[in-house]
Amino acid sequence: MKQRHAVGLGVWCLALLSAVVPETATAANDAVFVSQTVPATVARGAPLTVELTFRNTGDTTWTRAVGHILGSENPRDNSTWGTNRIWLAETDSVAPGASVTFRGTLTAPAVEGTYDFQWQVLQDAVEWFGAPSTNLRIAVTAPVFVCDGTEVVCLDLTSAAAVTASGGTVVGGDFTAAGFQPSNRGGIDWEFDAGYDFSAGELEVSVTGLLPVPGGELEGGKVSIFDFCGLEPEANEGVGLQKMDEAYRDGHIFRYGMDDDGLADNWDAVIITGRDFRCYYSINDPPWQAGETHTFRLTWDADGLELWIDATHCTGRGNGDTFDPASKVFTLANRCTHYANQQAVARFTSFRLWARGTRTCGNGVLDPGETCDGDCPTSCSDGDPCTSDTLSGSAAACNAACTFPPITACDSGDGCCPAGCTAATDGDCEGPATCGNGVLDAGETCDGDCPTSCDDGDVCTLDVLTGSPDTCDVACRNTPILICTGGDGCCPAGCTRAMDPDCPDGPSDAGTDTPGVTDPGGDGCDCALGRRGLPPVATGLALLALAVPILRRRRG
Repeated sequence: MKQRHAVGLGVWCLALLSAVVPETATAANDAVFVSQTVPATVARGAPLTVELTFRNTGDTTWTRAVGHILGSENPRDNSTWGTNRIWLAETDSVAPGASVTFRGTLTAPAVEGTYDFQWQVLQDAVEWFGAPSTNLRIAVTAPVFVCDGTEVVCLDLTSAAAVTASGGTVVGGDFTAAGFQPSNRGGIDWEFDAGYDFSAGELEVSVTGLLPVPGGELEGGKVSIFDFCGLEPEANEGVGLQKMDEAYRDGHIFRYGMDDDGLADNWDAVIITGRDFRCYYSINDPPWQAGETHTFRLTWDADGLELWIDATHCTGRGNGDTFDPASKVFTLANRCTHYANQQAVARFTSFRLWARGTRTCGNGVLDPGETCDGDCPTSCSDGDPCTSDTLSGSAAACNAACTFPPITACDSGDGCCPAGCTAATDGDCEGPATCGNGVLDAGETCDGDCPTSCDDGDVCTLDVLTGSPDTCDVACRNTPILICTGGDGCCPAGCTRAMDPDCPDGPSDAGTDTPGVTDPGGDGCDCALGRRGLPPVATGLALLALAVPILRRRRG
């Protein structure tokens, strides 16, 4: 009896507690799909902008902070479109009963085909809830390759003739409708002069089957997508991109860089990427497959470089080096040197290259860094056979200039006999071919011992040096001075002080026809030799004229 009463009392207490303590209501997530804006077709690897609208039909407020996002479905959490999440905006707060539009830029698959597209709302690490979006079947197609006319090179890489017409040289490889398959150590080269300003540039290249094999370089563990190098004398400037197998270099899957430091290795300043690479998971989750085609885009300027793979921006800028050599070579599918270890493991399907520099060459104004603009020399000549006429630079780069360094080498055939050269060392020098051998050969007056002065110490001779030691024909002439004239330090025989100030004082016979005999004048020969009348040279000629008849009479 007592036991029964106790049970009844317990039941009564539980009922009382139930009446006093109300049941706590649990807030619930819920949603309904409203609409979506998604293209029906998209090119492989292209960006895909989508909008999906859902209404909050639950009791919770959706925010990014508590993890409300869209997740991919069909199958759940797939990364077919480059990611498996589309986030709310930071500022979105979706109250119960309100609608919100999730916006995202996705990436189309790299292989052509038809793919499912479906999404559902979830609270991260809590639950998926509500109705998913209506499933769409989106067609992924081959991109339409179009050149916009601003490129330096734009090719679909299906024809060797088209490559040649663009100025390229096929080093090795085959062309088909599917693209260019390089051979080992092959590739395509383009050379550009200073007229192309690649101080800023952009390129885009699409590659199918870019799957380096496990192993080192010799086994194809590293593949060069492109290399852009300066030619001499700036051979160490470069921009480049390589793909590596993940087992090579400790998980580094790409390396790309730009360098201008002049060291022997133009990969000295590179960025090598591993799991911290922004594009790592878009490449490896899921891993790239053999039939996939991926597009690489690289831009560079004075601040560095940026890389995109398909629609994903992988990195910004870089090491801050510059790339602006006067002459350069661009190599597709290899290194510029056609690296001995390069292995051909991919097919290149299209290529576009832009020069984005903004030099002022061509505006007719001599801007800083230019030597000419519109008036550039095309040849150089100063008319001197003993200078080397040199044209450097080019009119296209507004840096053409003439220099005329002197020729110093003894070299036959250039029309110049430089100082110190002889006929023995330079065929352009005059003189016997044996000059300079130290032996007095026929036709030489000296060889190795040629005089440099002809002074005989006699003030009454005229000392003259002829010829040159370079031609071994130096000779001295010491001609007696016979004319009475002042200032030469000589008093020739027959001259007096009155006739030649260089003579010592003595009796004067001024005014006579014959030295020492007084001339009374009036006979027409009243000249004082060396003082009045005919000058000394004319006087000598007159004496010679008087002497000729006398000599003739003696012969008779």
